[in-house]
Amino acid sequence: GEEISIKDLRTVKLRFKKLHQVRIHYIYDFLQPRQQIFLDLLPLIFHVNSPLLPGYISFGTPSGLYQYRPGPRTLKAAGKFIKNFAFDGGRAAGKEAIDGLYLMGSVGSIAYSKTSDMDIWLCHHPDLLPGEIKELSAKAHAVEDWAATLGLEVHFFLMNSKQFRLGLDAPI
Repeated sequence: GEEISIKDLRTVKLRFKKLHQVRIHYIYDFLQPRQQIFLDLLPLIFHVNSPLLPGYISFGTPSGLYQYRPGPRTLKAAGKFIKNFAFDGGRAAGKEAIDGLYLMGSVGSIAYSKTSDMDIWLCHHPDLLPGEIKELSAKAHAVEDWAATLGLEVHFFLMNSKQFRLGLDAPI
C-alpha cells in the first residue's frame, strides 16, 4: 500500500473530529432540551457507577470508559441531574471496563429524523467475566428504559472489543 505522512494523518484526524462535531450539533438540533441530557450524560453514566445516575444496577457493575474525561457540558448536565455533583476522576487508569461507546446508524446524518432510533455500540474489555457482562447488559437495558422516558428509542449492542477488532460477532 501507500505510505501516509504524519502531516496527512493529522489532517485526516482533524477532519474526522470536525465531522464528528458537526454531526453532534446536528443531533442536538433535533432533540428537545430534556432529551439532550441523554447525550450529555451517556459517557458519564458508563464511566461512573453511581446509584444517583440512570442505569445503576449494583456496586459491582463494570464501569470506567477508557481515557474518558467529562467536558464542561457533561459536568453541567450532571450538576443539574445530581445536586452537588463532583467528578473525582472516576476509576483509576488501567481499570476501565469499557473500551468505547459509539453512536451508530443514521444519527447525525442527513437520514436522521425525530423518529429515528439511536444504536449504540458498547465495546467492553475482553477480560470481563460472564457475570460482569450480564451486569453491564442489565445497565445498558436500564439506560434504554431511561431514554424511553425522555421520548428516545435507544438500543445498545454489547461487544467484546477484541472480538470486534477481529471482525467476530459484529452487529453489522
